[in-house]
Amino acid sequence: MEKLDLEAIRRRIDKIDAQLVAALEERMEAVLEVAAYKKQQGLPVLDAAREAQVLSKACMRLQHKEYAPAVTAMMTTIMAVSYTHLRAHETL
Repeated sequence: MEKLDLEAIRRRIDKIDAQLVAALEERMEAVLEVAAYKKQQGLPVLDAAREAQVLSKACMRLQHKEYAPAVTAMMTTIMAVSYTHLRAHETL
């Protein structure tokens, strides 16, 4: 059995965390753009059908389907944080 290197694994996790933070920041910027577009067009900013689609797509992208509950929880949290961010920017 191969010996595990805890520090190497932690460095890998740190690298993944940095990627997640960068992706989340990019997503938050896109969310602001979508909200601005919808306001300009007179559309409701919140869209339950779109939220369901986002969750479904996220789970379909999984290679390991057993992670679906975790991904659903994560994406639900990300969307909730996005709404809080929109409220702070008076976009909702």
